[in-house]
Amino acid sequence: MSTSGEGNNLPAELPLPPLGPTKRAAAPSRFLFPRNGCWTDFPLQVLDQLRRAFLAGKTSCRVQVGAASYFFDFRRMVQVDAESGAANPIAWIGVDGRCFFPISSCSDSGFEVRLDKSLSSSEEEDSSSTTVGLGQPRWPGTERLETKDRDYKVVANLFAAAGNASITSIHKCLYSSPARNSRMKAFQMQVEATRAARGHANVKFGWLPTTLTDLAVIVAHGFGRTNHELLGAAACGFGLHLSPPHSPLRSCVLSEVDDVDGEGHVVLCRAVMGNMEEVAAGSLRYHPSSSEEFDSAADDLASPNWYIVWSTHMNTHIIPEYIVSFRFSEQSQGTEGSRRRTMRSSSPKSSTVEISRMSFSKLFAEIVKSLPPSMKKALEITYSQYKGGNLSKEAFIRYLRSTVGDKLLTSSIRSVRGY
Repeated sequence: MSTSGEGNNLPAELPLPPLGPTKRAAAPSRFLFPRNGCWTDFPLQVLDQLRRAFLAGKTSCRVQVGAASYFFDFRRMVQVDAESGAANPIAWIGVDGRCFFPISSCSDSGFEVRLDKSLSSSEEEDSSSTTVGLGQPRWPGTERLETKDRDYKVVANLFAAAGNASITSIHKCLYSSPARNSRMKAFQMQVEATRAARGHANVKFGWLPTTLTDLAVIVAHGFGRTNHELLGAAACGFGLHLSPPHSPLRSCVLSEVDDVDGEGHVVLCRAVMGNMEEVAAGSLRYHPSSSEEFDSAADDLASPNWYIVWSTHMNTHIIPEYIVSFRFSEQSQGTEGSRRRTMRSSSPKSSTVEISRMSFSKLFAEIVKSLPPSMKKALEITYSQYKGGNLSKEAFIRYLRSTVGDKLLTSSIRSVRGY
């Protein structure tokens, strides 16, 4: 099969979760085939067809590519040319980072994937694969941190500002492989180049909201696309949007949460911001207004809610450092003998019911009185999307809470009700 894609030198031994579209298998983010000794991604049009069949619970499917027809068997992990009968192995990586690779060696590609030797004999009789242990990294190219690790404590302290989001795990991104090391070197070179040009690199940490599919790609290949779609009309152009270190919740509520286990993920990144310019919500820009003067942007230079790394700078100006997995939970916080229960952000049913009982227009008018102009404009754009039917009520409330905070929202509700 003639396909195009970037080669990915994966390690010879990988943990092998159960084969096929079982309940334990997450949705695939990538499908791969062997070429020149490397696992290579299928073209996007093939990936889309395979994903649809997989998610529909099918164990096999037929895909037409031009004049050729191919049969894909997920359980046997093979791709068969319908005309010649030639068979090739296939593999995939789930959105949760788990790897599904064939067990048998493939002489044509020059690689071999073997079972983890820690598998017991009884497990070998029952299954031809094993899963990643609790202490094992969830994504290839990362290291799962223990709670006693210094890095874990530092990141956890930053994430504590998320309030009602509790950490389930923290992974550190590693840069030991040639490809990953090249990305780190490119970032370090950009730091030095920006410092030489501007007199400062202005390197900042920021929380990146992301989807499960994009996260697997980021870890494996770096940044492939922007995340502005997650912000909707509040996005400040076409770029990677990161909330400041003290505002992890803003990114948490925009990240995709798994429907099964309720777990979401945010990425703590380092970004070369250099000279920043202010860009309003709704902008269609994807690059600095002047490359001679600016490198990046923010929605508000004095008090930013979002840092923006332009799409033209994604592979040089930003590097992922840690992946924080979390779940939203109701927590209590004691203050001098009194306790206040925080509202649930992942499923704000109580907030939805409470807000639904009053006029949305009155509440919105009350809220914007206390906001700076840049934030007011962003909310007005998003509110217009909601009124136009392009945004669900629950999604708008979730965005509203992440933007203005529970304190302002609660006081506005009380003001509208007259107490």
